[in-house]
Amino acid sequence: MQPALDTRPLILIPHQTGSNHYIGELGKAYQRAGWRVVFGSDNLMLGDVGADLVHLHWPEEHYRWCGEGAPAHRAEHLPNVVATLRARGTPIAMTVHNLAPHEHFRDPLDRGIYQFLFEQVQLLHHHCAESQAALAAQYRLPATLRHVVVPHGHYGSYASTVDRGAARAKLGIGKADRVYLHFGQMRGYKGMDVLHRAFELARVPRKHLVLAGRYRQEPGWMGRLAYARLRLRHRWSPRFSFYGVDIPSDDIQLYLLAADCLVLGHTVGLNSGVAVLGMSFGRRVVGLRLGCIEWVLSQGDNLHYPVGDAEALARCMEQAARCADSHSARNAEIATAWRWDDISGSVLEQLSS
Repeated sequence: MQPALDTRPLILIPHQTGSNHYIGELGKAYQRAGWRVVFGSDNLMLGDVGADLVHLHWPEEHYRWCGEGAPAHRAEHLPNVVATLRARGTPIAMTVHNLAPHEHFRDPLDRGIYQFLFEQVQLLHHHCAESQAALAAQYRLPATLRHVVVPHGHYGSYASTVDRGAARAKLGIGKADRVYLHFGQMRGYKGMDVLHRAFELARVPRKHLVLAGRYRQEPGWMGRLAYARLRLRHRWSPRFSFYGVDIPSDDIQLYLLAADCLVLGHTVGLNSGVAVLGMSFGRRVVGLRLGCIEWVLSQGDNLHYPVGDAEALARCMEQAARCADSHSARNAEIATAWRWDDISGSVLEQLSS
């Protein structure tokens, strides 16, 4: 007996779901809207999925993160794939996560790919109005290009089943410590030097800094030395913890629930899923006056400072410590209202009209 054909329309989200729930949660939202969902970069680059809609994110994944050969060689294929989709009449949406890849912000290769995509897609999804303005200042955007502004979805899907005391005991952190958490990948643009200086400057008793997330070591002996110093400080300092690996999804709650607040140190950027993650767990976030990050922080009970200003960051860390015992339920309430269904719904509405 032949199985019944699934006649629902199919959307291709050509990215891996991974430990970051963004892609997976958005895929579930499209499923709730009645669509079949296919993931994966290969499904885009091989061109063998007859999708009714393609929703792009982080285009650099297809030539900097995946495939064989040099990025410049792999990048030659992506425009051909997208042009073929356009010629077939396949609608293409793209979420603007960055103005360009963080580590290659001024690279002509990436700038060229981004410009090409903006000329090919029908719809851009922004996480705040500042995103649209910043993009228009750096790229030539066709007058026919549609835009939709919908906030980054919340991260309430992560487990939250342990209490603060148990989380701190698991991580070896004292009950009375004031805990500042930097969460997520530690990369060059994350401003780790600013964060370390601010932590030393902050006049906070029993302060404790936790770094958790994959550590991307800088090349050469300077990079190896910096990594060794972090490892030694983790071993010998009672006020510093370093977990420079990918954090399993089920363990994310340990770091968020043990923290009094999250701290961001970006030097460039537009959005931050970590800021939304912190708010989803009802934690105060200390972050940047930068792009959509500032907009997210301004919606809730958070603090922000000028990019690269270690002294201003230290003052924010002090202020956060004074109200650390009253975690921000308001942040969790606000984040809960940022629904993934609103993103999928807005994209589908715009592309069907």
